Amino acid sequence: MTRSNNLLRCGFYVLTLLLLEGCNTNVKYKPVKWETGQWVCYSINGEPFKISIVSKDSDMFWVETEEPEIIIKMLIKENEFNTPQKIIARKLGGKAINFETDKISIKCGLPLISIDDSLKAIRKVITLPTGKFKTAYLKKEDSEVWLSNLVPILGIVKYKSKDKNIEIQSYGLKGAKSQIDSTKEASELFEMN
Repeated sequence: MTRSNNLLRCGFYVLTLLLLEGCNTNVKYKPVKWETGQWVCYSINGEPFKISIVSKDSDMFWVETEEPEIIIKMLIKENEFNTPQKIIARKLGGKAINFETDKISIKCGLPLISIDDSLKAIRKVITLPTGKFKTAYLKKEDSEVWLSNLVPILGIVKYKSKDKNIEIQSYGLKGAKSQIDSTKEASELFEMN
């Protein structure tokens, strides 16, 4: 066998390995680390919803969710939406109210994806009105989720279940601002009582 044949054969094996690696459909998803200023706007069943990280307090984050009628501000550890340390809420046009977290039970209505080393998903490209995303796609029982390691906070690009349809509208890694001045608005409320 000549030297050129050996090089061609070697090149063919390398090309085959590269193609096989590129066809691997399993992909690991790694979420964006939380930072102050991140925000994401979604459409949830046709209604607007925004989630923002507006500040950091030690190892916890002040996260705000905005819906058409209410803004909720929670002090939580990264990805621990169901265990807030503090909650402040304000209805549209109203004053902020401080809630004692030990007297209420919180259940986040958002699909929270548990991220660990065993999470393996299928690589899928999804095109939405907001753009094209390379995603990690997971299907569990009656729900499907498309996650992107470019989208902050929840990582969700799209989510479908029998009762919930979520699609990303826009997002950013900087620029989130609080809609509740917790200190000022909460203290004004308590002074009135």
